[in-house]
Amino acid sequence: MPPVQDGILLNWRPVPLFLEVHMFRVLVLDDSPERLEAFSKILKGCQARLVSTSKAARVALIEDEPFDLVCLDHDLGEFGAVRPGNGMEVAQFIARDMRDKIPRWVLIHSSNVPAAERMVYELDKSRISVMRSAYSTKMLKELSGWIKAMEG
Repeated sequence: MPPVQDGILLNWRPVPLFLEVHMFRVLVLDDSPERLEAFSKILKGCQARLVSTSKAARVALIEDEPFDLVCLDHDLGEFGAVRPGNGMEVAQFIARDMRDKIPRWVLIHSSNVPAAERMVYELDKSRISVMRSAYSTKMLKELSGWIKAMEG
């Protein structure tokens, strides 16, 4: 029975009939099929969008609902005539153009240390929550645990 004082329910709040469940939304930019596959395995319970070009990442940021987490690689390999861009283009896009849909967190997982540090700087100076951890199986395991903690 809820607490009652002088016939008034204390801390009473209506309970909605249908609770909206928020699925953790993640965008991953990486050119490696093996890495994208590994990300997809740890993101099974999330709404995940996996892309391999900076243009596809920017389109997802514009068209989709805001992401909780964006994971960015820097160096993207060439795909024939397709110019894949790089993660810095996406970091700058988030910092400069996404004011109304800024992701809650950005993870830079590039192994290119100088480029990763520049990406962190670009996001940090715009006061965007940014983390940096080079891609590894340990990073994936820690990321999986972190996402579970954020969801729960």
